[in-house]
Amino acid sequence: MDTRTLWGEHALALRRRGLADGTIRQRHYLVTAWFRWLELKGVGVFDADAELVEQFLDHVKRKPSARCCATSHIHMFYAWAITRGYTAHDPTAGVVRPRLVPGLPRPIHATDLQLALVFAQEGPAADPRMEAALLLGAVSGLRCCELARLRWADIEGGQARVLGKGSKERVVPLNGETLAVLERIERTSEFVLDGWQHRSGVQPGERVSARIANHFRRAGATGSAHRLRHRAATEALRKCHDLRKVQTLLGHGSVATTAIYTKVDTGDLASIIVDVHPPDLVKQ
Repeated sequence: MDTRTLWGEHALALRRRGLADGTIRQRHYLVTAWFRWLELKGVGVFDADAELVEQFLDHVKRKPSARCCATSHIHMFYAWAITRGYTAHDPTAGVVRPRLVPGLPRPIHATDLQLALVFAQEGPAADPRMEAALLLGAVSGLRCCELARLRWADIEGGQARVLGKGSKERVVPLNGETLAVLERIERTSEFVLDGWQHRSGVQPGERVSARIANHFRRAGATGSAHRLRHRAATEALRKCHDLRKVQTLLGHGSVATTAIYTKVDTGDLASIIVDVHPPDLVKQ
């Protein structure tokens, strides 16, 4: 069976399982790249071993998190192939995945957010859509892919119905400032961020991320779309001290993911040790 037909069968199985389009696109990118790599090596898809997987990962994915993700996609392809009777061997079984250490959240600094908002309001290319995107990220915690999918029909009664990862829906509240900015946007299509989604070969969420990052650079600020979401999470947790509520707001699949936002403020740490002194030396 040729690799194109093989992938087609696998993609059909993924769609039948109800996997998100983004997940299927990611797996398509990784698995077809793996097929091309094996073809260059002169090795059949079902003749590969763990060493070839390691070499492939060295070539395309070097960060630990990216290597884990790529390995998972390849593994899931072979797990499916085994159930179909195409092979009895999974070459990723011998691959040791790197240990992942969760990093601390990096919420955008208030000054950088203010610079970006002012630039969206008064800059040479002022655009209420950019202002809305900044507020939806920094206040309501929307991901880039969620911003790209947001439709006018999803906004009602001071809330937004958000389509998140894995096609999971949640309702997110919008504050008065965000609603006021949304009212200033001309509704030229069904999407709130009209025109931000479309670019050949680029996923909508990546396009939104790139536009926001470029806006920060032009505004002379340091920031990114995901740091806006980090701010929304840390601020929400600081105000309500309820992990479950913040998990619901952000659309996290696990409360363990939300727990990284329990980062202790270093200012609080300083207040703890300010009156701690070393013991006096014992005089002889």
